[in-house]
Amino acid sequence: MNRQLTFINFRLLLFTVFFLVVFVRLGFWQLERAEEKEAQRIAQAVSEDAQPMTLSQAQRERSRLSGQLIEDRGRFLE
Repeated sequence: MNRQLTFINFRLLLFTVFFLVVFVRLGFWQLERAEEKEAQRIAQAVSEDAQPMTLSQAQRERSRLSGQLIEDRGRFLE
């Protein structure tokens, strides 16, 4: 009986350690993601304060368009 109880306790210990490691890692991942989101919010706020680009400028500078305002002028055809 004692041997069976030891085996069950060992399995329970492995189960607990495994999920403890998994959940701690997920917690750190959430903290990293929160930092990324905050950096995105700051970059978006900066780009919203900037002057809007024209469509031709945006086509030349495609690498930095994330959140950038773009304006263009035209007219509707009938």
